[in-house]
Amino acid sequence: MQCKIIAVILAITMILSLGFGCCVEKKEASESMPPIQKSIPVVDLHCDSLLEIVDKGRNLSIRSDRGHLDVPRMKEGGVEVQCFAVWISPIYYPNRSFERAEKITDAFEKFVKENRGVEQAFNSKNIAEINGQGKIAAILVIEGGSALEGKLSNLDYFYDLGVRYITLTWSYSNQIADGVYERFPKSRKSNQGLTEFGKEVIKKMNELGILIDVSHMSETSFWQVVNCSKQPVIASHSSVWELCNHKRNLKDGQIKAIAEKGGVIGINFCPSFLNESGKATLEDVVEHINYVVDLVGVDYVAIGSDFDGIDSTPAGLEDIVCFPALTQSLLEEGYSRNEVEKIMGENFLRVFKEVCG
Repeated sequence: MQCKIIAVILAITMILSLGFGCCVEKKEASESMPPIQKSIPVVDLHCDSLLEIVDKGRNLSIRSDRGHLDVPRMKEGGVEVQCFAVWISPIYYPNRSFERAEKITDAFEKFVKENRGVEQAFNSKNIAEINGQGKIAAILVIEGGSALEGKLSNLDYFYDLGVRYITLTWSYSNQIADGVYERFPKSRKSNQGLTEFGKEVIKKMNELGILIDVSHMSETSFWQVVNCSKQPVIASHSSVWELCNHKRNLKDGQIKAIAEKGGVIGINFCPSFLNESGKATLEDVVEHINYVVDLVGVDYVAIGSDFDGIDSTPAGLEDIVCFPALTQSLLEEGYSRNEVEKIMGENFLRVFKEVCG
């Protein structure tokens, strides 16, 4: 979400200056791709499209040229599982976060009920059944543990609604931990990382079967969470710090720690996370994937686009229709079909099954 500070003009300039066509051309390219490229299903770990419903009144059931995804475009892009984030803006901290989360989860429930092509998934068996019916499996997730408002009972509440992973912080500190852009105020007693309540949250998430997401966390918080959790953790939408020095990206030690716990890193499409110039292409995404694979292996990388949460996109990945272009690029990079299937979805599904059932 930090990418909202990037002006829209940057995206336009990027596309024009690099000479890439946008999704109209990518759509034509995907239609001509061999079946092996079109048939590889996609699992996207993160989008902010529920805000398009709540704040902008967009109907995701209808194909649109607004935003980065809707149901028709998800189907065209080969998406079989989409994680829908309930993002809690800091303007709702600390006492209106739960209320805001309820409003967004209500919108998610209505969206799923009104769309025959989408069904909410609670576990791996659900996903298989939903996909078997030709539908998209929608996983409800929370981006920002401030939604709990310091109450463990709210964790049970959200679990019952079907929330299956929680990003513990969104860049700023909350009752659980420090975010990547902020430590606790000096006026508050803190270990400058995970709070005592945060430790209780992690224990409860492990017990319930809710994935822990460490994207947006400070380094101190990250390491304390990794050490505290008994289950694998994920970074749903982060990229590689060694390739692009951005606070939201992960350093080598963090990537290795996630892999050692059996988790995955979902590569974020935000251009400023991919390239320090602030301009990026599909090739930059592939480079970040390659880096993680070279560092820890092909079993620990995934896709976390952040579509509808970023103001600009990499050239060649203008919206969700363009996923087959990424698949094609990975195959051309020399990855086998099995390896591409892991990157595009199976790695996350493995972790999801282990933690959520």
